[in-house]
Amino acid sequence: MTGSAVIPFVQSPGLATLYIKFYRTNDGQNNSAQADYVINVANIGGITSVGLYQAPIGSNGALVAWLYGWNGIPDLSPLNGTLRTDTLDKYKLHGPQRGYNVSDLATRANDGDLYCLLTTVNNPNGELRGQVVHPDGFSIAALPVQGPPVAPVPVPVPIVIPTIVASPVPVPVPAPVPAPPSPSPAVVPVVTAVPVVTNVTVPAPAPSPAPPPPSPPRSPSPAVVPVVTAVPVATNGTSASPGAVVAG
Repeated sequence: MTGSAVIPFVQSPGLATLYIKFYRTNDGQNNSAQADYVINVANIGGITSVGLYQAPIGSNGALVAWLYGWNGIPDLSPLNGTLRTDTLDKYKLHGPQRGYNVSDLATRANDGDLYCLLTTVNNPNGELRGQVVHPDGFSIAALPVQGPPVAPVPVPVPIVIPTIVASPVPVPVPAPVPAPPSPSPAVVPVVTAVPVVTNVTVPAPAPSPAPPPPSPPRSPSPAVVPVVTAVPVATNGTSASPGAVVAG
């Protein structure tokens, strides 16, 4: 189902698919039938209803069966996946099909007189539409008799995914393996002699002592003449006369 099939035309980014399988019921009536259906949607939100309508391509018709209805506030976020899986029987028919059998819907579909319409909050008269067709045609007599319940096979729904240009993921480059360190050349310290000027006060040379004055010539020592003092000597009891000197 697409927006371009709606009358009037609707520009919608959404898509939908209805897969419906008719089969005869084992109730003793050859014209009694039911239908299992699956509704898949993609990139559409705010869905309010999905129904079957009776009209050919290019015309709008009357509702004949509700397939999906929303009670309350619809989810406005875009939906992707299965919207509804259910079984349609004659008690769910409406409008011109009320009181008839589901097999009549199969006949309408075979004649190209049945379409599906999906409505939304933004487009209550229809946002997506598609005609119910069978690629090879079918009749109620050719429908299989209902056996054990078989789950319908959902039809893959194309999902519209916005194109995203992804930046290339940088590939990590392995870090280079460091080369073994080469021996460092011996560093010979260079010492440059720098004259250091120090404020040193150099004392003036002490004056040489003046030579002592020459000693005066020694005068000749006077001749020492021994003095002999004559002591009077008494001999024989006789005293010597004073004043006599004996020269020695």
